[in-house]
Amino acid sequence: MGPGCEGVPAAELKAATRKLAERLAQNPPAAIAGTKSLVYQAAGTPIKPQLDAEEAGIIGCMQTEEFRAAVKRFTSKSK
Repeated sequence: MGPGCEGVPAAELKAATRKLAERLAQNPPAAIAGTKSLVYQAAGTPIKPQLDAEEAGIIGCMQTEEFRAAVKRFTSKSK
């Protein structure tokens, strides 16, 4: 599994789930909705059309004010 996919002890599962949900909730609603739509569509879509749809979704998100603001926050932290 990749980063962020570590297991947690059962006693810590509720807190870890809440922490992940709070982190995800900080994302723009349109990005969350687009991601959910792509995930649901992936099960019944051939790979090429799915990748095309994902590319279009990414490009669409990159053209939003939320994306530009997030990039600005990220790049200002690295200096």
